Amino acid sequence: MLLKAEAGVGPYGVKGIGEQSNSQPAPAIANAVADAVGVRIRDLPVTAEKVREGLRAS
Repeated sequence: MLLKAEAGVGPYGVKGIGEQSNSQPAPAIANAVADAVGVRIRDLPVTAEKVREGLRAS
């Protein structure tokens, strides 16, 4: 079955069909930091200052 459709909004008239988002790296980095130093940073960005404050608090 062929569905006819108008041109898409992307370059060259293409349409997206479910591109992956870029949201996966941030939680992976936060989990890596938690595994490495034992401090869970729950808000982004994960910075050295937040890790230092977490270490002081624990």
